[in-house]
Amino acid sequence: VARKPEGLFDAVFSVTKDGPTRNPGSESEMRVTAVFEPRTLTLHPGDTPVTFPAMTGQIEIDGGAGVLRSLHAEAKDWSITADGAWETSLDGAVSLRTQLSGSATSLTPDLRAILPGDLRDALGQLSFKVDGPLSMEESTLAITRGKQSAEDSTRFSGAFTFTNASLKAGVEISDLNGTLDSTYQSLP
Repeated sequence: VARKPEGLFDAVFSVTKDGPTRNPGSESEMRVTAVFEPRTLTLHPGDTPVTFPAMTGQIEIDGGAGVLRSLHAEAKDWSITADGAWETSLDGAVSLRTQLSGSATSLTPDLRAILPGDLRDALGQLSFKVDGPLSMEESTLAITRGKQSAEDSTRFSGAFTFTNASLKAGVEISDLNGTLDSTYQSLP
């Protein structure tokens, strides 16, 4: 799903010709590095835009690889922080590994919109709601996107603490408070 990102950021770019080559024995290639410091960001994962009017941290790009350094995004009712790295293999597959933490006043429509489609669908089928605060600590996310969607994988592991959640799983369950240790995996 295209997120169609838009926003304001500060950036520093560097282009050199003497960078190391990714193909042994070939000539030097152009090396492009950049450091972005996002200030705002809007994503469009579907019908519900996700807007972060305040952001801090850095995104460093070095050719086909990069690093997320203390990237913190503040939406109206929730926030998320990410530290991680990605790389592009010679066959074009992109792999991202990141540590995540965040908090929210509730499971808002824009927070639900940013979730992976399979998870969003599962929560919808259960009529899952969180009306009280929730948080996510020390979660890990690993994503690989290949040239063919059959090569794609996603792995998530983390703990969510929530207040005043409800769901329908054959019967209606309400007033749920606690911590949910979760693991999600979608492999090729």
